Amino acid sequence: MTDGPIESVPAPAAGAPADLDLTNWDPWTPEQLAQRLAGIDVPWWVCGGWALELFHRDAGTGPLRGHEDLEFGICRPDFPVVRAALLAGGGLAQYSAGGGTLWPLPADELPPPQITQVWTATAADDVFRTDLFLDPGSHRQWVCKRDDRLVRPLADTIARSASGVPYQRADVVLLMKAKHARGKDVADFTATLPLLSAAQRDWLAGALRLIHPGHPWIERVAPV
Repeated sequence: MTDGPIESVPAPAAGAPADLDLTNWDPWTPEQLAQRLAGIDVPWWVCGGWALELFHRDAGTGPLRGHEDLEFGICRPDFPVVRAALLAGGGLAQYSAGGGTLWPLPADELPPPQITQVWTATAADDVFRTDLFLDPGSHRQWVCKRDDRLVRPLADTIARSASGVPYQRADVVLLMKAKHARGKDVADFTATLPLLSAAQRDWLAGALRLIHPGHPWIERVAPV
């Protein structure tokens, strides 16, 4: 299984699902992804468990844990630019992902509007390398995909690792993990919370109250 579940969405209007093993992952490292995307002039960021891993490494508290996939995000309109960089050199295939199902995504097509995830695999063996999130918002403003009332400058949501990899800041990652709060998410939250700044904790507490009122993490982030 992957670090993050495939978001539940309606099926694309056309095309038969791909009969692939969703657990067949051998993800690139963040540094390998950065090499693929070197030179593109659009923002992108590692997210999910690997983003927290980079955060912990830079804080001197890593490694955090193993990671079964590699998730990264972009602004949705930038998909053609990012896709071209990812697929340069050939040998890769992409799939629209939603509701636990994959659909082939031909190189001359864009993901349907309801699709927010695209998986990339090596075409020869169907081994998955990356899980790409198509986020709302713009180069100027990050918009939470789960509640568009929550916005902040995009630049404020991205940090850069010592190895030069852009990654989503820890407070934003923890907000995204709060929805499912699986065992690994709770472990990530417990390990990361003490490292957050006061400003990050304040933002996370407010975001949780807005999107997940009554969530058990709120009292741990901002004790009364």
